[in-house]
Amino acid sequence: MKAYYQNSKGFRTIVEIIKKGELTSVCRTSDGEVSKFENEFLVLIDPKERERVFTLIQDERVYQDISHRGVAEKCMDKDLGVGTWLLYIENLIQKAKDEVYEMNNVEALALIKKAVTVGVACLEHNIDNVKGRGYVE
Repeated sequence: MKAYYQNSKGFRTIVEIIKKGELTSVCRTSDGEVSKFENEFLVLIDPKERERVFTLIQDERVYQDISHRGVAEKCMDKDLGVGTWLLYIENLIQKAKDEVYEMNNVEALALIKKAVTVGVACLEHNIDNVKGRGYVE
């Protein structure tokens, strides 16, 4: 199983997890080095692929900002409650489920992208209340 070690300084490709411990794992990297890595920084997706996903989300956010310009004060106001954002996201997810039922995965994925991006907009508008882990505080 291929994995990746990613922290704030970058990433390394892991080709083998030799021994998995509770907090760290002994791994062999693509250059043959065997080292201990903190489990919380081991990821299974190539960071380049994750970057492609984040680019999709960024592009959708730009689209949303442009398409809601002028209406933004009414629809995407900072004063919208988190529950309102969640209802909108839930509606988009239900539509995605309906598309999966109709075996239309392409449209389902488009709706999932939109739902995730609406979640990003919610976080942007409520950033001062967001708690959690991250490299930048």
